[in-house]
Amino acid sequence: ALLYLITLLDPIVKGDYVIAYFHTLTSSNNYPSFSWLKEVYNILPYKYKKNLKAFYVVHPTFWTKMMTWWFTTFMAPAIKQKVNSLPGVEYLYAVMSPDQLEIPAFITEYDMTINGIRYFQPVTT
Repeated sequence: ALLYLITLLDPIVKGDYVIAYFHTLTSSNNYPSFSWLKEVYNILPYKYKKNLKAFYVVHPTFWTKMMTWWFTTFMAPAIKQKVNSLPGVEYLYAVMSPDQLEIPAFITEYDMTINGIRYFQPVTT
């Protein structure tokens, strides 16, 4: 699966890129281990880390936040400033254009259930 992901992403990571990861409705049975994350991080070529501009975790759990903090503090400090937890889809829309995303319906339905239809007002400058 990892080699497939590398093959799929290789043309994309030649330049700047952003990843949005949706942790929506994920159960503890699906949480990756620290050792697996470290292995993946070490296997990925340098350009994957260098050209990553942001990694957004949408709908993180407490466990996800703690694991992300631990991983980026002790195992991958080079990407610590690039990893951000976002409580909902609207926060993602504040940093990424909605037309760049194809979000499954269950994610937006969950988001509206948890956060309401209009719960976030982006800061305008």
